[in-house]
Amino acid sequence: PRPIFVCGMFRSGSTLAEQLIAGHPAVAAGGELELLPAMIARELLPFPESLAAAPEAKLTQLAAQYRERIAALFPAAACVTDKRPDNFFCIGLIRTLFPDALIVHTTRDALDNCLSVYFLHLDPRMSYALDLMDTGHFYRQYRRLMAHWKELYGAAIVDFDYDRFVRAPEATGSALFEALGLEWDPRFLEFPRSGRAVRTASVWQVREPLYRHSSGRARHYAPELAPLREYLADLLPPAAVTAEHR
Repeated sequence: PRPIFVCGMFRSGSTLAEQLIAGHPAVAAGGELELLPAMIARELLPFPESLAAAPEAKLTQLAAQYRERIAALFPAAACVTDKRPDNFFCIGLIRTLFPDALIVHTTRDALDNCLSVYFLHLDPRMSYALDLMDTGHFYRQYRRLMAHWKELYGAAIVDFDYDRFVRAPEATGSALFEALGLEWDPRFLEFPRSGRAVRTASVWQVREPLYRHSSGRARHYAPELAPLREYLADLLPPAAVTAEHR
C-alpha cells in the first residue's frame, strides 16, 4: 500500500483529516501507528544524525519492512494512513524512505491550537502543554520546522486547514482529495462512519456530524491569551492580532 502520513501540531485536526481521507474505499485508516517511532528507536539512533551515514541498503530494507507491515495489517488497501501528529519531526526520514508517500499537514488557528493543547492535558512527557507560553514556544518551533520541510519538499506536503474545512467542507475536502490524487465524493463528509475505530483524544469530535465548536474558541479567552497573542503575533492573521484592542 501507498502510505499517507497525516501529521501536524497536536490538536490541529489530524483525526478529522484521517477520517475524511479514509472515507475513500481504497484507503484504510491506520490511526496512530507506532511503526516509525519503533523503527527509529530500534535502527536509527541517534536520530536524525544517523541518517547521514546510513547505508542506502539499510534504508531500503527499513522502507520494505514498513510496507510489509502495513500490507499485513491492511491487506485490501491501496493506501494506508499513518496518523501520528508528531511525525512532523520525521518528514525528512519519510521522504527518504518513501519518495512516493503523501504527506498531509494539518493546520489550525494558532491560538485555538495552543489553547486546545493546554486544555487537554496531554501525556505528562509533553510537559510544555502544562503552560500556555511553553505551548506557544513549542508551536513556534513546530512552525519553523514545517517551513524548513516545505522549502525542501514543496508540493509533496499538502496542507489541510481545520478552520477552512469546518467553514467550507466540500470545497476544502475536494481540494485535499485532488492534491492526493484520489477521487472525491461528497458522501465522504457523512460523519460518523460505522466501523471506523478512533482511539485518540478527538474521538468524541469525529462522532458528531461535523465538529465546529472548537473553531474560534480562543476568542472566549481574549484577556487570558493576550501574552500568547503577542508572542505569536507574526504567525497570526491581522484580525487576531488586533482583536484585543477592539
